[in-house]
Amino acid sequence: AIMGLSLNIVVGYTGQLSLGHQGFLGLGALVTANVVAQSNLPMYVGMGLGVLATTAVAVVLGLVALRITGLYLSLITMVFGSAISASLFALPSLTNNNSGVQIRRPPYLSDNGDWYLVCLGVLLVVFFLDYRLTVSKTGRALLAIKENERVAEAFGIGVTTYKLLAFALSGAIAGLAGGLYAFR
Repeated sequence: AIMGLSLNIVVGYTGQLSLGHQGFLGLGALVTANVVAQSNLPMYVGMGLGVLATTAVAVVLGLVALRITGLYLSLITMVFGSAISASLFALPSLTNNNSGVQIRRPPYLSDNGDWYLVCLGVLLVVFFLDYRLTVSKTGRALLAIKENERVAEAFGIGVTTYKLLAFALSGAIAGLAGGLYAFR
């Protein structure tokens, strides 16, 4: 559900078609798992770094994708998702020789029921933030871009800035979902 809300920002609010969103989920999980396993940092620090990494990659992808629309945008995002899985996940140093990185949840979250409640709480927070986005000036600008980019630009909406913001927010939330999934 968190991943769906993330994808909704790009597809539902701005009207851009992203077919490679699984790359953000995987990148968030990979960064989180490696930070926690190799550096012995707390879970929330690893997840925070996973969110930062996916946000940075989403901004770079957004800068590339801003110049492209329609079918070509969906092809670029699909290639991104495939490239992430074919390159990063194939590196033995990041994937423990393709056997996966072993991480453990903190002892107070070792029960699956407790972890479910944490994930549900994060979902509720993301849902609330998504709702607040839709009723804000930024959300209305994103919806205006979806309807007609030229008209939105004529009304003074910075189409480039808002599209880049949508990619960054979407990537950050997908990275958060990936960080949660890494501890599953």
